Amino acid sequence: MDGARTLAEAAERLEVNPYDLAVLDRGLPDGDGLDLLRRLRREGSRIPILVLTARDTVSDRVMGLDTGADDYLIKPFAFAELLARCRALARRGPATEGAVIEAGDVTVEPAARAARVGSQLLSLTAKELALLQHLARRPGRVFGQEELLSACWDEAYIGASNVLEVHIAGLRKKLRAAGSRVEIRALRNLGYRLET
Repeated sequence: MDGARTLAEAAERLEVNPYDLAVLDRGLPDGDGLDLLRRLRREGSRIPILVLTARDTVSDRVMGLDTGADDYLIKPFAFAELLARCRALARRGPATEGAVIEAGDVTVEPAARAARVGSQLLSLTAKELALLQHLARRPGRVFGQEELLSACWDEAYIGASNVLEVHIAGLRKKLRAAGSRVEIRALRNLGYRLET
């Protein structure tokens, strides 16, 4: 569990860490937590989010939920209730498995196990599709090599040290061949980022 005192710090932490859920306060020193919530949803993040605030009008609650919050808790609150609501959100998990993911001109349909550039269907291997799906969920975010291997390969996988690079190269080639403007950029000693 991590904490952040400002919107900027929260945004930075959410950018680099794959959290199970987030609790956002609306009254932070550098702005309203709903601004970060809007940005996360616009970027395609499906992380469960509970908004915590002293703003208790019906219109405030409606605004929070319509902005993309999964739950809304008003101060003062019982800590036991906050924990129970967090456990309930964590049980649901992120709503990404069946959701269509769009990043630039690329569309990934996890339920159909398909990806397209515009209307053109891409012929991807299972690992290429898993990588594209993972990267496309958070365009602009840097994913480390270990994180991508953990997300897209079996935990027990022991293989060639360049397996990720080989699959990324194949995925890049297929995206280029389809005329995509999306690019998977390698950042030295950091990982990979999908740029739209």
